[in-house]
Amino acid sequence: MQVILEKYTGSKFYIFPDGKLADQTAVLERYPTALDNVWIVHTDEGGEILLYMYLLSNFRSLYNIDPALPESEAIQAIQDRMNEPPPEQPDESDADDILNILLGVEKNG
Repeated sequence: MQVILEKYTGSKFYIFPDGKLADQTAVLERYPTALDNVWIVHTDEGGEILLYMYLLSNFRSLYNIDPALPESEAIQAIQDRMNEPPPEQPDESDADDILNILLGVEKNG
């Protein structure tokens, strides 16, 4: 599932994952500073469900996003980073091979 982020403005209605309406009043009950700071909404591909809310400034720091970028570009950069595939993990046979090399054990067959 792709991560979709958008700026919270208070003008759009969402649905919380529990099915309750996430209008401005409900959002402000959970996130009292939602209109005082720049918050981003983690939503579904249809833009209907409010999965999470993040402070933009926090995520700029977390993902090392240039503070000079405009909000919309910063949100896009964060979304792009969140959608990057996870780094590949070496499989166990690679780890075993490395361990054997370090221990000086020869591989049979």
